[in-house]
Amino acid sequence: MVLQDPDSFKGIEPFNYGGRWAGIQNGGFDLQIQGDTHNVQREVQQELSFSTPYYYDGAAYSGNATFVNCAYKHKRYDECAALRICVLGTNAFNYVSEHFSPDFYTDTTSWSHLFELYSNGGCNVIAGDRQATISQMWAANLTEEYVVGNATFTNEPLAIVTRNDESRWSDIINWVMQGA
Repeated sequence: MVLQDPDSFKGIEPFNYGGRWAGIQNGGFDLQIQGDTHNVQREVQQELSFSTPYYYDGAAYSGNATFVNCAYKHKRYDECAALRICVLGTNAFNYVSEHFSPDFYTDTTSWSHLFELYSNGGCNVIAGDRQATISQMWAANLTEEYVVGNATFTNEPLAIVTRNDESRWSDIINWVMQGA
């Protein structure tokens, strides 16, 4: 039990964004702290438990400054005709797909694929969770001529995820969050 033996904790490499639910559901890991948005649909359909939110963030545009500005203004003509958005995450995808036609965006499920597309010119803007995008941008060394928008276009309560069939473990996580 992790609370009795501090050596029982084992960190693992992050799963790709699209496969994170399966990893926790099949017992590949017991706890996920990856900036996951708590909503009722995920809790019920994915049979997951979410802690009290630890941070409120949202999706933002980042990338080439000119095209980030185009994306925020929903402008798709003149200097913005070459706008191409790579989207990572359900809420960001829902927003982008409501405001742009499919020829302006590409949906992806992994950070590595997203940054590969960005680096190769497959997109000039990234739409995704602001906090996660910033950390991933630094890890991918995409800091030159790369801006992160200040405005978010979603509002998301980020929470820790556990399996809902482990109610005692989920309670412990929630108690820790409440005491923080």
